Amino acid sequence: MLSSWDFSDMVGMLREKYEFRQLPNDYMLARPFVPNNPAKMKTNLIYTYPITNKQLAITFLTEIKCRYKFRLPLPRSIMMVNPTNKPELPRKVEDIHDFSITIPITSLKQLVDTARMLREVYYFDKLPEEWIDMIPIIIDPDTTTKLDLPPKLEELTSYVKDNIPDIAAQVPITDYDTASQTIRAIQDHFNFTLIPNYLIDLPDLPIPEWGIFNNEPNHV
Repeated sequence: MLSSWDFSDMVGMLREKYEFRQLPNDYMLARPFVPNNPAKMKTNLIYTYPITNKQLAITFLTEIKCRYKFRLPLPRSIMMVNPTNKPELPRKVEDIHDFSITIPITSLKQLVDTARMLREVYYFDKLPEEWIDMIPIIIDPDTTTKLDLPPKLEELTSYVKDNIPDIAAQVPITDYDTASQTIRAIQDHFNFTLIPNYLIDLPDLPIPEWGIFNNEPNHV
């Protein structure tokens, strides 16, 4: 199976040996996100969760990067150690000299902007609670999980137009060069492993000009 991130490279490599106009959809297997439950993790090595040793954490990330899609930090049920070279985020604002932080944080936008800015330099799971003074926001637990991919193209395009407008013009996928980017963006919002037929509308690849077939009549 081909993964989305190496789509263009794989097409080029296959064209070197085979003649084809379009890849079958089941050649492309989307990597799932790392499961929150470590019992569902599939790894070659056996790990004890949560991982608390930095070197072991680095080994773990190296192993799973080809099997799973993930963002750091991982759920604390899986990893409780900082596997990066970034320093831990200080709990006191006055100990942060790289940025000017305004506290208390009183809005969701300020919370998101502050966290995004600090992640450029520091490693942390979440901002210290004492930095935040917001009215609690009640979130339906079901909304925190990714949705199943809609069964129809019309439903997907409607969602993309409202929620991922940057790739709206790329759905359905009609360009080999942007295919990987589009698939990754959709993966961020939906659960799926095999790419549905309706999402792929790629044109036939040009006929290779390798000169391996002689179409001229034989001369005696």
